[in-house]
Amino acid sequence: MAEEYGPVAKKRRIEIVESSEEEEDELECFIDLLPDEILIDIFELLRFEERKPCALVCHRWHLILRSNYFMSRTQCILYHCFGMLIEPARQRLLSNCGHIYFSDSGSVPGATDKDLVPAHKGHDQPGPSSAKPGISLEDFLFSGKLPLRSFTVTALCGRIITFVGGRLEQMPQLEELVMNIVPPQDEESKVKWVDEVDPLWTIKHPRLRSLSVLLYAGPMSYTLELPQLRKLTIEVDTDNELNALIKYSEQLDELWVLFYFSRAMEQTLTYPFPALKKLNMKRYGANDPPDPNTRVDDASAERFVKSAPLLEDVTLRCNIATTRMLRAVCLIGHRSITRLTLLDVVLPRSLFAFITELKKLEFLKLKKCEVEDGGPLREVDFPRLKQLILINSGTCIRIDRGLSNVTHFKYSMDPKLSKICHHMVQLEDFEIKLRTKYPVADYVRDHFHSLPNLGQLQTFRLSGMKTVNRPWDFCRPMPAIEHLVLRKCHLVRGDFSKLPKLFPSLRLLELQETHIAYKRCPAGVDPLVHFHGRLKQFFPPPCRVVVDSSSCATPLATVLEMEDEFRWHLNQVRQAGLIIKQLHPKAKKRREAARLRALIGKLEQAEQDEQEALKKQTKNEGDQKET
Repeated sequence: MAEEYGPVAKKRRIEIVESSEEEEDELECFIDLLPDEILIDIFELLRFEERKPCALVCHRWHLILRSNYFMSRTQCILYHCFGMLIEPARQRLLSNCGHIYFSDSGSVPGATDKDLVPAHKGHDQPGPSSAKPGISLEDFLFSGKLPLRSFTVTALCGRIITFVGGRLEQMPQLEELVMNIVPPQDEESKVKWVDEVDPLWTIKHPRLRSLSVLLYAGPMSYTLELPQLRKLTIEVDTDNELNALIKYSEQLDELWVLFYFSRAMEQTLTYPFPALKKLNMKRYGANDPPDPNTRVDDASAERFVKSAPLLEDVTLRCNIATTRMLRAVCLIGHRSITRLTLLDVVLPRSLFAFITELKKLEFLKLKKCEVEDGGPLREVDFPRLKQLILINSGTCIRIDRGLSNVTHFKYSMDPKLSKICHHMVQLEDFEIKLRTKYPVADYVRDHFHSLPNLGQLQTFRLSGMKTVNRPWDFCRPMPAIEHLVLRKCHLVRGDFSKLPKLFPSLRLLELQETHIAYKRCPAGVDPLVHFHGRLKQFFPPPCRVVVDSSSCATPLATVLEMEDEFRWHLNQVRQAGLIIKQLHPKAKKRREAARLRALIGKLEQAEQDEQEALKKQTKNEGDQKET
């Protein structure tokens, strides 16, 4: 066992061999007396590579490691190549994974690692055998021994059909499959893996409950035989997807559908979905509403919502899908809808006002939404609304006493912070997104002093803080806050001493994808470990300081360069050796022509509005003279 499972197992094996049988029995008896919560905590403190050797020592630990708790949390990202041997170390790593995210490097020319060994079949070739000891990646994944719950694969359509093909049923515990079909990068791959491979494929599995097919490479011919399918994410590009929708519409609990043409949306609205609880809908193409939205469109949308009496969660993206569905969702589905999300839409106020019919609404998210005329909704009545997200959607809902019941709120920074602190007094979890288009530094300086008015606030989250809008100099102490989260922030080393004074009751400080900016660091130490320790000195127990693996300590000069995101990403691209070509002169002319057409259209619309206003004014003056 020591040779098979590496140095960690070897060390533990030596410990067991040197101990007597009585000591081993006492150890197992002691472990049997421990509750499951303590053993779970032990496993969570161990590194992933150490968990399997520990499970081999004790039968109870083995059962806990194979429990749903750990299987549902164990994920692994794998970059490998179909048709190549997989190393024993990776086999041991994947043997206890519940979720695998696999990217096929063979789909990208030149991306295959030179150290990978092809899995030759020596007995099929004349002459001396060229077979290598080991097992190919696809044979290992589809051996039937892995406890896989979900599998995500990114590859060419032809390579997926060739290497996955009919083997899908050999993953007996598989419940979720995600396929990202990427386009071929060169002509050779197109000829070998697209033209020469029969595209017709039957996706078949007896237990699969969730399927996602994302066609980045265009249409693909396939049929589905999934008797347990409950969740479907699909891009409707051909009749294959429409056939899948009509075949499984009556058993789907969750549907995320992306349309490429209007007929697909119209046809989908005619299918019954009696078990549907969650709907996510988007229409690709120009983000323009249908003109006009006819009574037939409204009737089909209402018939669709009536066929889904259990619908609870609705997400509508872009103008076309929202204009078509929002009225029916609010009027027909007001008895069951509890969650509503609108993304990237511009609506007339008369249509947007229908959301006030959703009296059972508990969650509302508006991102990049605008109301064209009439101003935002005032005094909205959502008696059950507890979670609200407003990202770049300040023209939709006015912050007033109608939102006083909200306890969890996320919004993008703007001048409304003082109103939020005045009206939304029951907030318990508040997140402010500082990466917005507004002059954030000015708003922080003018409005952050009102945050202590939130007496019920326990969790405070800051997202996207930079050195130019650092709020600590403009805050007052907030003794009610116990949990502070800094996400995608730039935390300057000099701010360590300010935080304990502003948050005296803090129990947990989390840094997520955050850069700790410093000018000097002692030589010979890991900067992140060093400044993590310094941060702990300012927050002694019982307060905990948690820094995730995506955070890092970065020199201040580099952090200042990163704050200009466009130039920073441009430099990163150049350092990677990528060449950025200028637009062709014809493309420049087309873009300039489109810009001029848009400008002329705006001027003509403004002129028409001015003429209509002048006509109304003249008519009113004539009516006054007659009276």
